[in-house]
Amino acid sequence: MRMKRISLTGLAATAAVLAIVALLRPAAAATVHSCGPVLKSIVKTETSEFTTQSTSFVSLPGATTNVVVPAGETRCIKARLYVVASCSETAANDFCGIRVSVVGGEAFDPPINGIDIAPSGAAPAAYAFQWVKVLGEGTHKIRPAAAVQNAMTTFTIKFWTFDVETAE
Repeated sequence: MRMKRISLTGLAATAAVLAIVALLRPAAAATVHSCGPVLKSIVKTETSEFTTQSTSFVSLPGATTNVVVPAGETRCIKARLYVVASCSETAANDFCGIRVSVVGGEAFDPPINGIDIAPSGAAPAAYAFQWVKVLGEGTHKIRPAAAVQNAMTTFTIKFWTFDVETAE
């Protein structure tokens, strides 16, 4: 068997280049929302188990909540989702994700298109997330949705609470 030699000088040079690139790369700025006093909070809870093997995001049944923003105004919306969930383990790359979005609109911040909420093969565990979005005038349907990366994976949500808070 033939072994390939790696030059320590080459490794040091590569490490130096990577360090310089990391230093020159701008850091991601935090998203900041200035929310005023809370005007309203709608809290929904479901104790019936929900499962999906959908690779497209599907609504959490019964969780969609309407928020009305008066004409000419904006509102800071905080959506909090608390779940007890598990993600099955298969031979594939298993991912169970959840996101909150405005129906027909964009996802809430953080702008991650689905957060890995449950590691594969884990026993059911409690998870809590918060998303924030400033919305303009109109009626907005806010919905949490779940999906898996591989259709052989089962995402199970044993029960959940969805809290949508409207602030100035």
